[in-house]
Amino acid sequence: MEQREREMTSDTQTPHGSRPRVLVLMGGPDAEREVSLMSGAQVAEALSAEGAFEVISLVVDRPSASELLAHAPDVIYPVLHGPWGEGGPLQEILEEIEVSCGVPYVGPGSRAAAIAMDKVRTKMVATRIGIRTPLSREVRATTRWRAAARSSSRDAAR
Repeated sequence: MEQREREMTSDTQTPHGSRPRVLVLMGGPDAEREVSLMSGAQVAEALSAEGAFEVISLVVDRPSASELLAHAPDVIYPVLHGPWGEGGPLQEILEEIEVSCGVPYVGPGSRAAAIAMDKVRTKMVATRIGIRTPLSREVRATTRWRAAARSSSRDAAR
């Protein structure tokens, strides 16, 4: 995905003229929608203030590839929070767009996004590659809380 990593600058030639058209996505279906709307507005404002980009702000729920491509972007900048927006599903759509139409996007691929959203898997990957992480315990809805707390206290005392 080296294409996604290329830098879009004011002297990059695009089909839309001299300024790259950046589609900033915000909103999404997750509980963090309101935060995404604020974050997305800030990103769009910062890009616009730079003056080097034509910025299109788009509030979305679960957009399809065709909905996004209807805005003819040169690059897509997702600013969505939560499992759908930053945990892989949106990135799968963006990967499809990148492969089929050559429109890059900002952010990780779908697999990396899914791993990062899963904190237990992230910790396992980090540990496997030598990054030290604090002791932890996975707690699920079925976890017996008092037993887990006693066990954690014993582990910490060792």
